[in-house]
Amino acid sequence: MMRTVPPSVAVGLLLVLLTTLAYSPALKCGFVNWDDQKYVYENSHVTGGLSSEAFGWAFSTFHASNWHPLTWLSLQADATVFGPGAAGFHLTNLVLHATNVLLFYAFLLRTTASLWPAAVAAALFAVHPIHVESVAWVSERKDVLSATFWLLGLLLYARYVARPGPGRYAALVLVFAMGLLVKPMLVTFPCALLLMDYWPLRRAETFSRLFREKVPLFVLAGLASAVTVAAQRAGGATAGLGALPLGDRAGNAVVAYAIYLRKLFWPNDLAAYYPHPGSRPAGDVLLCGALLVGISYTCWRLRARVPQVAVGWAWFLGTLVPVIGIVQVGRQALADRYAYIPFLGLYVALTWAARRGVMGAATGRGATRIGTLVAVGTVAAGLLVTRSQIEHWRNGVALWERVLAVVGSDFHAHYNLATALRGEGRSDDALHHIRAALRMEPSEPQYYNEFGVLLMDRNEFPEAEARFRQALERDPNFALARMNLGTVLVKQRRWEEAAAELERALRVSADLPMAHLNYGAVLEQRGDTAAAERAYRRAIELEPDSAAAHYNLGTLLGKIGRRDGAVRALAEAVRLNPQFANAHLNLGRAYEDVGDDARAVECFRAAARLEPSKSPHRLALAAVLARSGRAEEALTEEREALRLEPRWPARYARNAWVLATHPDPAQRDERAAVALAEQACRVTERRQPALLEVLAAAYAAAGRYADAAAVSSVAIEQARATRLDPLAQRIEKQRALYLTNQPFRDTSLR
Repeated sequence: MMRTVPPSVAVGLLLVLLTTLAYSPALKCGFVNWDDQKYVYENSHVTGGLSSEAFGWAFSTFHASNWHPLTWLSLQADATVFGPGAAGFHLTNLVLHATNVLLFYAFLLRTTASLWPAAVAAALFAVHPIHVESVAWVSERKDVLSATFWLLGLLLYARYVARPGPGRYAALVLVFAMGLLVKPMLVTFPCALLLMDYWPLRRAETFSRLFREKVPLFVLAGLASAVTVAAQRAGGATAGLGALPLGDRAGNAVVAYAIYLRKLFWPNDLAAYYPHPGSRPAGDVLLCGALLVGISYTCWRLRARVPQVAVGWAWFLGTLVPVIGIVQVGRQALADRYAYIPFLGLYVALTWAARRGVMGAATGRGATRIGTLVAVGTVAAGLLVTRSQIEHWRNGVALWERVLAVVGSDFHAHYNLATALRGEGRSDDALHHIRAALRMEPSEPQYYNEFGVLLMDRNEFPEAEARFRQALERDPNFALARMNLGTVLVKQRRWEEAAAELERALRVSADLPMAHLNYGAVLEQRGDTAAAERAYRRAIELEPDSAAAHYNLGTLLGKIGRRDGAVRALAEAVRLNPQFANAHLNLGRAYEDVGDDARAVECFRAAARLEPSKSPHRLALAAVLARSGRAEEALTEEREALRLEPRWPARYARNAWVLATHPDPAQRDERAAVALAEQACRVTERRQPALLEVLAAAYAAAGRYADAAAVSSVAIEQARATRLDPLAQRIEKQRALYLTNQPFRDTSLR
């Protein structure tokens, strides 16, 4: 006999399905250039996954102007399980949101025994589009994870109230403490418990006793608040609008409450960022204030008959206090993410008020039909709008285009859109938006820095240098701009100027991996290979996922003969960035140096596949194929290189001549000279006497005098046949040396 699934369980399963359906598009979203770089994809402490070192960092850092160690640990766990891609992080956010929906439903069901109101309130929480920011934004892991502890705490509190005991209270305190380690916005949790005492728990004790019961929780909340203020001051998060007058902050807070309330019913203009207007019009403040007072007065008067509405409204007002803007953090006037917990109260108030209204307007099946239609219609609309809103979070470009569409022209949005467009390689569009940002805010050094980076990416180095200098005029301690100035000087091969700027950047901020990387390039150019190696290794310590740092280190090690180290470093560069063609190329050369021609072929083929128009990749492949006895394949690659770059045989011959005939032994490399000359002659089918002259000189330098004399004879014949008598006479003199087992030395190269 089949067992019937209890209605409460069936509803829970439907809520999970509903949440998954609403947020499944988030699994296709990537990261966005708004804190995700700080929280994940440019944070090696996260992308490296869980470790003892990462654990210590999570508990000791104020990174991103916050102290939330459990948030960091959860992100590190995702990186360990799913890797660095965005999908795994989005999946965890979705699972946490679905968990929160179930916990909210379970709490309401346990404390009210009202199945359908609890289900509807939870369904609204599941699909309301204002929560897209909290769920679809990876950096808001702290929102969904802290809510998990908040809602679990509510259930534990209900359990404690049902049968008080020290063990149950200790569990409540522990869960609250863990929630504070995720996000300090939970400081209002003890106040929310006092509301729960009134409804739905209906505790009869005096207020003073109930308050004393929660003193340990208030102490934890106070400690968390102190740490949060310290973290945000350390990170400069309160500096942007810290000078805003208290009256303006209070006025914005009043209007923000009303805007949140309007978004509950009509969420048509959701965006990631709403710029702070500064001073709100007095009329708006008075009107919104009157609305809030009116609703509050009505809820107070109805508290005995409809306690759900009164408690839900008080919940909304109270839990928003830490983020309503009295203490201003950042540039925003309000934020959708701040509604994640406060709106739970509104869902309760709205659901129970609607239930009472429907029951008053109809009875029996009529009331049920009306209630069902309203609930299903509302939830369905929320689901559709939520799925649509998630599309604006698929990447940084979509995110900031949406912001500009909603709030109009804003310098902060233009700047962030410019950085997102640069990331997609759309430099023309990015320049348009960074110029717009600078027109609106010409004093912001960060915008000049971004302008310079865009120009540097376009190889417009003098113009980029000017922008970096403008940024530094406005903020001489702007380490990132100083580093970028050093970088653009490196690209112009102005080594000493670059060294000075990079050293200054590192004095201001010693933890800039790119500064160490470029300083290493300067040191390498100076010939200080030991210091260059230290700089590259420091860059890798700071950013282990930097393919460029591993590439530079591997290339340097190859130059100084540390072949095994070169192979390891270059292999890591290729692993980190499989599309890095030059890393494949140099790894192939490193494999050649250790005698592994088979792997060298694989690497050169990969480089040629990634950059099919580059002749050096094909020539490197041809050389190792020829050495492996695969002459036809080698010739095919050399002919393709000749098609791509008709002048490469002459260039190779010039290099081979220097390597074979230079009077200074330190400048000679006989093996390389032979390889270059053979390639040049092979692809030209040994029909160019000037190239054969070079090949003969290379053979002689390598001690292959018989081969040198034989090739010289052919070159002399070809030169005479084409009436190049001076060339023939010159080669005859060289051949005479080869016949006496002597190499030729070109004294003009001194």
